[in-house]
Parts: sequence; C-alpha cells; structure tokens
Amino acid sequence: MTPKGIESIISSLQHDAQTEFNAQIETAHQKGEERYHEMIAETQNRIKNIEKNQKEECRHVYQRNVKRYQNEAQKSIDDLKHSFVSEVLSEALNNLQTMDDAMFVELLKNVLKRENGSQKPRIIVDKSRYEAALAALGTEYQVIQDEEMSSGFILNFKDYDIDYEFSHLFQYNKESFTKLALLHLFEESL
Repeated sequence: MTPKGIESIISSLQHDAQTEFNAQIETAHQKGEERYHEMIAETQNRIKNIEKNQKEECRHVYQRNVKRYQNEAQKSIDDLKHSFVSEVLSEALNNLQTMDDAMFVELLKNVLKRENGSQKPRIIVDKSRYEAALAALGTEYQVIQDEEMSSGFILNFKDYDIDYEFSHLFQYNKESFTKLALLHLFEESL
C-alpha cells in the first residue's frame, strides 16, 4: 500500500471517527438537553407542589388564627355582657332594698294578692319597713318585725314560709334573673 493510500485510510478513519464522535457528542448533547428540560419540569412541579402546600398550610394557619381570635373576641364580649348583667342585677337589688316605704307596701300588697289562698299569712318584715307595713296592712294581717332580717319580707303560712327577702331572692334566682337580663338586654339567653 502506498503512503497516500495509507494516509487516505487514516484520513477516512479519522473522518469516520470524527463523524462518530460528533454524532455521539450530538446524541449526548440531545440527551443532556432532554434531561435538563426534564429536571426543569420536575423542579417546576416541585415548586408548584411546595407553593400549593404552603398556600394550604397558610390557609389552615389563617383559619385557625381567625377562629382563635373570633373565640377570644366572643369570650370578651360574653364577659362584658355578664359583667353588665351583674351590674344591672346588683343595681336592681339595690333599688329593691332602698325603695321608699310606699313602693314597698305596694309591692307587698301585689304579692299578697298573688299569694291569695285559703289562709292569711303572717307578714315578717325587716325593722326599717315595720312601721310602714304595720300602718298599711296591720288591720288585715299580723305584721311582725324581725331585727336580723335584711330588706324584704317573709310570708309565714301555717305549714310553710315564702321568703321574699330581696338578697335571698336574688341569690336563689340568680340564674333565672341572669337569663332574663340577657334576653331583655341582648336578646339572647345562656
């Protein structure tokens, strides 16, 4: 073989090798580019999932916080309402305890009408109301003064007593009075 023939074979082999090399480089480049695009797509999907999860978590955190703040606000409102109702009931009790004698006698007469039964009770009153009750009702009822009694009265029947001592009424009926006050003041009940 002539040197030119050998050179031609070498040149042909180099050319074939270069072509094969270029083809492999091109294939590797295409595969690398495909993998690059796959990785970009996977990363974008991961980012979307992360964003979605973060938005969902933020929404849950937001809802929990809103609910907590609503509950705290409602508790504050309820506390204020109950405080206001307590003040109203305290003022009502004070008004009963400090009403003038004429109003006391009128209240006593109304209760006696309502409790009108077959027997007349003895009326037990506190010392500050004794004179007024005796003057107004002493001809029809036995009126008794009780030195230890707070403001109010007791209807003493033969077999039982009905206690209208104002502080006792408010103590025994606190829940009912609270419900009534909430209903009338705020149009709600317990």
